[in-house]
Amino acid sequence: MKLALLSVICVVWIGAATGASRIVACEDEQGVVWFTDLPCAGAREVREVSVSDITVIEIAKPTELEQRRLTAMQRLPDRPRQGQRGGAQPDEARLCAEAQRGLDELRDTRRRGYKVSQSAALDARERTLREAHAQWCP
Repeated sequence: MKLALLSVICVVWIGAATGASRIVACEDEQGVVWFTDLPCAGAREVREVSVSDITVIEIAKPTELEQRRLTAMQRLPDRPRQGQRGGAQPDEARLCAEAQRGLDELRDTRRRGYKVSQSAALDARERTLREAHAQWCP
């Protein structure tokens, strides 16, 4: 939210500096919205915003705790999101073995018996393990 507000403020400031009186909100095929004083190239125009209708709101500085968290996050290396495969390749054989072991343990639990209240959790665990098995095992 703060980033979107900051984007609007920057576009308004740039638009005001260049004498633009028309700001357009554009949206691409993935649903990403951005603001510009130029025509939406290759995207659809969502709405038009008049510069005179925009109220600039100052964003508060981060607290000391927020600033420490931001600094710590900036020091972290970029990691691929869950489900993405990029950067260093994980040990596929190990992940396959873990998924297989989990499926074996789940099968044993079902054979031994379990409470009815555990059924949904076991089903969800099985789906997760089957997805992991399909992803990592040839």
